[in-house]
Amino acid sequence: MASQAIAARKAGVAFVSILLFGGLTLGFVEHWRFADSIYYALMTATTLGYGDFAPSTALSRLIAVCFYPVLVAATGSVFGSLSTFLLNRQRDTRKKATLDRELTIERIFEMDADGNGEVSKDEYLAFMLVELQLVEKDLLEQLFAQFDRLDVTGDGSLSEDDLDDIIKYRRENRESEVS
Repeated sequence: MASQAIAARKAGVAFVSILLFGGLTLGFVEHWRFADSIYYALMTATTLGYGDFAPSTALSRLIAVCFYPVLVAATGSVFGSLSTFLLNRQRDTRKKATLDRELTIERIFEMDADGNGEVSKDEYLAFMLVELQLVEKDLLEQLFAQFDRLDVTGDGSLSEDDLDDIIKYRRENRESEVS
């Protein structure tokens, strides 16, 4: 989280530096007032460009051609870093709230996927992964179904016996297709 805040800060500093340097350089060449130069740079950064200010000399156009893409990219970087920081902060808040939530009988019933009145470590883990939005419920169900297909012996774990049975089954299917 701290590294994301630092990244957002660095992107912000880079953005302001590029905005000031490019805007003031163009403003100097075009003889614009300070406020007009900053206004022009902000309109360019946000790609609004109302057209009320535009470079008029060959030199200022050359500067603008170099300045525009860099400024727009810096703007995108700022918004990207800021949104990543805010989304991760929201995720961390939700995670803390979920982990701090009191265990109630209702939650135990929610976690008890097989309905046997007990919550296994697997049921707890699956429930919390979905609750924390780290995995979608559909994906988890697909993974459980895949595990069940691979667990040919039906003992709840994957072993060499399961692998042997799978290989044997595949061989038999290939032989029956050839015949």
